[in-house]
Amino acid sequence: MLKQYIQDLQNWIEEYAMKKSITVAHIKREQPKELFEFVCVDKARRTISPKDFETIASTASLVTGRIAS
Repeated sequence: MLKQYIQDLQNWIEEYAMKKSITVAHIKREQPKELFEFVCVDKARRTISPKDFETIASTASLVTGRIAS
């Protein structure tokens, strides 16, 4: 089941990149928020709250070693 979720996510990312006519690498680097919204709202049919973004930002800063502002 996890393997299917990962495959679905990869397909959605590729779909979004094709829709925007840019590479997946560019999307991930330059438009992560827009990609996240596409995956969550358009594909997974979930809403995103400001609290969700705070949690993601905190987690991302831990992973990258950057200090969250």
